[in-house]
Amino acid sequence: MVLSILLGMFIASERVDSFEVMARVQVAEQQAVLNTIAETIARNGADSVTESVIRDCPVTERMRFDSLLGRLDSRLSTAELQELDGLFNSCASFFSDRKSLMSARFSRELDAYESQVALLDTLTTSDEQEEAQLADWTALVAEEQKQSELFAELVSAQKQIIDELIDGKAATSAEIVAILTNVNETREALMFSRQQADQIRSVVTSL
Repeated sequence: MVLSILLGMFIASERVDSFEVMARVQVAEQQAVLNTIAETIARNGADSVTESVIRDCPVTERMRFDSLLGRLDSRLSTAELQELDGLFNSCASFFSDRKSLMSARFSRELDAYESQVALLDTLTTSDEQEEAQLADWTALVAEEQKQSELFAELVSAQKQIIDELIDGKAATSAEIVAILTNVNETREALMFSRQQADQIRSVVTSL
């Protein structure tokens, strides 16, 4: 009787150990996914799925759009402003949209990572959440999502300025000056968020 009990305990222990090994493998694989996304986002890149969904405007349109946008301070003609406005929908939000989609994927993969770490936590006596640096990964995802929102705000501000200029407002008008003030604040917030993200990324991607 004692032997059968001991044998049953041994088999149960072996199963728990097997589950733990499998859970650790899954956590390590998911952490590798997070590392890849973190490094890709850091260089403003995108994965193959995002690239297939978010496509840039044709090269000639991109070059023309960037050229006109870069000369926005130099009093574009009415025809040029209208041309810029026409190119806006197809070209302006490309980088912002790509950032947004990558940030959304980053968040989903973090959710999966958190679930896998929680499972591993139930199979061990150690603090797996601290070991997996969940707090740092969560903070990094939050910064990337914040940057995505700030990028979208800058795109919106570009459109507002173009609309004001088409309506005949001067670059020094109160309306445009107010928009530019918000733009500067958004850029400063974006720069700070990037610095925060880089600091966190240097920690979690060195694991």
